[in-house]
Amino acid sequence: MAKRTVYLHLGPAVPGITAPHEALRDHPVLVAAGVALPALDQQAMDRADVEIRRRHKAVGVRRKDVEGAWAKVCRKAYKLKGDVLVSQPDFLDADPDQVALAMDGLVGMRLHVIVTPAAQPEGAAAADLVGPWAAYVKKASRIHVLPVGEDPTADALAADLARVVLEAREAEVERRLLKLTKQRRRIRERLTRVDAA
Repeated sequence: MAKRTVYLHLGPAVPGITAPHEALRDHPVLVAAGVALPALDQQAMDRADVEIRRRHKAVGVRRKDVEGAWAKVCRKAYKLKGDVLVSQPDFLDADPDQVALAMDGLVGMRLHVIVTPAAQPEGAAAADLVGPWAAYVKKASRIHVLPVGEDPTADALAADLARVVLEAREAEVERRLLKLTKQRRRIRERLTRVDAA
């Protein structure tokens, strides 16, 4: 069975979009691209961030008030059909232990990470922009840098994210086709040897 793919938008936060998950969930452009977001409100996503980054004291809540919030996000993501997008812009600030904790909930899913800097720093490698998340991304091609414009809108962000997902799918199909072409060539070579015998 093929692995499911999750696209994790790590941030930084896109200026002007205060509730990114709600702004993107059920967006027609993402739906048309076959991308689903877990059916949760922004408050649930914020609780998941507080849990993963262990910020409960800083925001004045008890740890038990946020326990299981990220697991709920992951369960809902697993139940969705097709590719999944999770927008959690504060995750970019997670330390290595917090990243490991978040990844526990995504076991069995193929991870792509998306960062949205105001502008891509010159000479910066994509892996440098995602910090400790890079260790969990199997291939550099699964790290996507999506610089946002000066006045981004939810519609523009949704369109850019849909493009990232569709381009990643296309690259995966190309990789599979190349592999199949090589397999076909080997089979034909074997058939030629069998026919010659």
